[in-house]
Amino acid sequence: MTKTERCSVCGATYETMSQLEDHEAKAHPVGAARPRWPPMVSPPGFRWGAFGGFLGGIALALVMLAAGQVLLGSGVAVVCSMGVALIGLQATSTPTTILGLGLHFVAAIVIGVVLAAIALAVRSRLPSRFAITNPRNGAVIGLLGGFLVWLVFGLPLMTFALAPAMVQVNGMMMPSNMMMGEEEARAVLSGAGFIGAWLAGHLLYGLIWGATTGFGSGRKATLRAGAAAGTGITR
Repeated sequence: MTKTERCSVCGATYETMSQLEDHEAKAHPVGAARPRWPPMVSPPGFRWGAFGGFLGGIALALVMLAAGQVLLGSGVAVVCSMGVALIGLQATSTPTTILGLGLHFVAAIVIGVVLAAIALAVRSRLPSRFAITNPRNGAVIGLLGGFLVWLVFGLPLMTFALAPAMVQVNGMMMPSNMMMGEEEARAVLSGAGFIGAWLAGHLLYGLIWGATTGFGSGRKATLRAGAAAGTGITR
């Protein structure tokens, strides 16, 4: 295996030390506030990932509440479906609504941490442009992460678990003269409008997660650079 030299700032790899030194001189001049590679390796990075997942979970919940209200006539049915599908609780009870919302946020936080771990693993093997170092590039990478979460996790969950539960919850919550029929509800849930809202919610989740994680990474790098400058240490 060919030995490579890695930049300690951005993670870029080069075949020779002279190429690395030339890169550092041009891309990372001495004295600039620079993030140390990798910027999210410590537990605080995962805490920012969890916090970003929580904030993204709020946005996703609001999108789906609005979509459920517009398309199904009941936004609460979307929340209750989590408790019905995953725990098997009574469709119209208050605990079902609370636990459904709680399950949603637990999943959002766990996925945020998993995305942070994946981002760390990917950028340790690929070029530095995949490193989350600020809110801007974090948002871009987060959009990709949100799409992958929707494709791998969200879409199967909606198709095989949440959608059937929503049909059940919607039918039990709404008066018979107001609710749509079961077949109509199934058509709505499998239609482009609802699936599109589910995708939009996940993209928004990823964007918020990435921006939050990037903010945490940039803040940590700035504090580290300031501490090094204060003690006279040049990295």
